[in-house]
Amino acid sequence: MKDTKASSLKNSPASKPSFSSSSTSSSNAVKENAPNLVRIFLDRETTTPLAVFKPPVSIAFILSALGVSATLEARNSNNNNYKVFEGDKKDLEAGDFILCFSLASVWSVKVLFDSTKLVVPVPSPFHQVHHLMQTIAQRLAPFCPPKDNNTTFRIAELRTLDNFAINPYDTIGSVIRDGMTVEVVEWNEWVKLQAEFCTDVWLKIEQSDFVDNKKKSIRVGFHSHNKLYLKTDLDEKTLDLFDVLALANFGKGEGKHVVFSKQGTTEDSFVWKAEASFLADKTGKVYAVELCLKSSSEPTPQVKRVDFSIKNGKLVKGDISVVTEKEKEGPSQAVKLPQESYEGPTFPVIEKEPPVEFGKLVGDLPLKGEEYEKICADQSWARGGVFNNYFYVHVQFTNAGDNPVSIVKIKGQYEKTPGEWLDIQAVWGDKRGFYNYSWYWNDESLEIPAHKSFKIPFNLVIPVESPQFDKNRRASRVLPSPLKLRVILENDAGITSSLNAVYHNPPYDLPTKASRQERDGKQFEFWLQADDTISEGRVFAHVARGEESDGNQRIEVAVSENSGSTYYYYKSNLKQMEFNAKKSGQSEIPIEDLCVEKDGRKTEVFALVDTSKPTGGLYALKFVLKTLSSSATGYYPVPTLKEADF
Repeated sequence: MKDTKASSLKNSPASKPSFSSSSTSSSNAVKENAPNLVRIFLDRETTTPLAVFKPPVSIAFILSALGVSATLEARNSNNNNYKVFEGDKKDLEAGDFILCFSLASVWSVKVLFDSTKLVVPVPSPFHQVHHLMQTIAQRLAPFCPPKDNNTTFRIAELRTLDNFAINPYDTIGSVIRDGMTVEVVEWNEWVKLQAEFCTDVWLKIEQSDFVDNKKKSIRVGFHSHNKLYLKTDLDEKTLDLFDVLALANFGKGEGKHVVFSKQGTTEDSFVWKAEASFLADKTGKVYAVELCLKSSSEPTPQVKRVDFSIKNGKLVKGDISVVTEKEKEGPSQAVKLPQESYEGPTFPVIEKEPPVEFGKLVGDLPLKGEEYEKICADQSWARGGVFNNYFYVHVQFTNAGDNPVSIVKIKGQYEKTPGEWLDIQAVWGDKRGFYNYSWYWNDESLEIPAHKSFKIPFNLVIPVESPQFDKNRRASRVLPSPLKLRVILENDAGITSSLNAVYHNPPYDLPTKASRQERDGKQFEFWLQADDTISEGRVFAHVARGEESDGNQRIEVAVSENSGSTYYYYKSNLKQMEFNAKKSGQSEIPIEDLCVEKDGRKTEVFALVDTSKPTGGLYALKFVLKTLSSSATGYYPVPTLKEADF
């Protein structure tokens, strides 16, 4: 930051010195450079004189007027020949001279920071305080390890022992005395103290940087103590405050003046840059702040401006205007996408439920029995490609005789091919609710009391070797349809009866666009599905659009093979995909979160990018679904999403 309190050079009489600064007006600058003046410089490199006198003037008068103990050297810029002037009573004629301080005349300050105490020499009483702060920071650095991952020890301000702040842009000699004690306020602690006063944000630019994966921002706003604050979060954080007096008397002339500028360094062409500028009128009064930010991954900078005024001594926010947008995106609809494609079989659409057939008990046992409820099918999870298909047969028995009937053996069968019946496991149990059973897997006998009727379910178990998509409540595709089942009962006397039952598979209960929209409560802008008629399931993908309360828009993408999880992608996420594609030179890059390979099925989602466009190159998402029996490919044109901003 530049000095905002500089004074102008005046045309002074010979008896009084005239002090100059960096804000000298053009008319006074002519007088500074006039050949008939005695000009005093701080050192050989300085181009602006510290003070000027009308000759003749004595060395003693000059040193007395400046309040220093030093000697003078003649400055000859033509041949760099420096001559020391001896004798403090000698009168000087027009020319350039340099102040030379002896070691005995050098000032020093006593510095306190935490438990560290140092004596630090003052560079020159005519330098500004921020030069002294730099010297103190260098001296303190070995004793103070950096905090909060900062690489250097930083000083925010100096304070007197009675806690008065010292303005960093005042000259050292005007606010500090030789041997004076000052206290150091470390940068991070100062920022924490100021944070509660910097909550009113006037203008903010924030961008994601995909080179270092860090967000970068620059903002300007109102400090509660009637100051303007400028805050950045780049490779490190900065905070600058400007009071009303400094803004009203900026004194740099009409136009734009950069007050903050920083850019990153990298080995390749991706460089971030941030800049803040004051806009001043003819009187040197600041009336607007212009912010500029370009992250490493943005091709062009984003520039915005906020106006303000000073009314009754208070800062008042004005209008915000866009100077340069960071990008101009072309509409993705302009790109012609391929048609959706599908290869392989699909499940038939069956709307009617199959008929229900109830079987009856036939044989020599003194029992009556018949099904009273349709058969329920179930499956276990597959292990090694094998799972159990369960069929729950519900039978009501009636013992009309005078003696109990004891069933000691239960056997199950199913018809694999016409006339070929295979034995399978059968157990009995209790039904407690919908698909809620308790089975008796041991050989415990079943006794049916005389003159009693009661209901009991049987579980017939068929081992199945087949790929399994999910635990389905139906008969596997490898079993006959309809499926004929048989339960054989035998009492302790060896007398048997049997019940023949028929199971019909219901229509497939598969996810559809309509069913998923109803479940999620959203309208999908994209839907793609692929049937797996071998493992009996359906994979799908869908895209919807959402919006946050602050106006931030997103696309919501879900693929069924990834446990149905929905992933949110905002504008910044899409731009990162675009940047990665352009950096790698690929026009089609996979979105890892959405790519899944499972049980021989594969789901892939790609971002399609036009790498020839400087901005807005990501125009579509490509979905590829592959099952054991089919495949489908579809394209979703990515819309231009709105991004919340100040």
